[in-house]
Amino acid sequence: MSGVGGNISSRKDMIVETVDKKFIEQGELEKKNDFLRSYWTNCALTGDSLTTPIVVTRTGHLMNKISLVEAMLRKKLPKEYRFIRSLKDVSEIDLLGEKSLNSYVCPLSQRKPAVSTSRQFLFVWKCGHIFDSEALKYLEKEQEIINENDKSENSEKIENPNNDEVCEVRKCPICGAEYEACDIIPLCSYTFSHQETLKMKKKMKHSQKK
Repeated sequence: MSGVGGNISSRKDMIVETVDKKFIEQGELEKKNDFLRSYWTNCALTGDSLTTPIVVTRTGHLMNKISLVEAMLRKKLPKEYRFIRSLKDVSEIDLLGEKSLNSYVCPLSQRKPAVSTSRQFLFVWKCGHIFDSEALKYLEKEQEIINENDKSENSEKIENPNNDEVCEVRKCPICGAEYEACDIIPLCSYTFSHQETLKMKKKMKHSQKK
């Protein structure tokens, strides 16, 4: 039966469309889970298991520091990582005494960057500490209120020489190191493309064959 201005979808078409949608959603979920598993457990450069010392790039990729140094010395960095010219272009993670990311727990929320969750973590570039995004943002908001009331030095605005943005000076709740909002690197934000996930899988398979 047809209606004004077009055809009315049959029940069969509607069922097929619903099934297709579920398959697409399931596929996206599997991609995301693959990403989460590889992100927290495997070096983005080699696909090997992440072992300390671990470094973070400005783009939020996690790498084994030793593997990165070796690749730089041999001039074997993949094209996507050639923006790394020296170790100044990465920052080392401080796991607060833990041996691996799997055992690391955010000191603010007591949450782990588990592979089964999409919860975001943030990396402070200046000192190397990792925090649960929600916990750190809550703490920063509380500190902003205190700063406004007390007119403390931490609430002073400074100009960022790189992009002329105005950033607020804050302090790491663990070590007290000063940092700007623009020094926060999002981790595991699932912004990598599907192609990047496939590259990681290939690296992992190659690493397992060694």
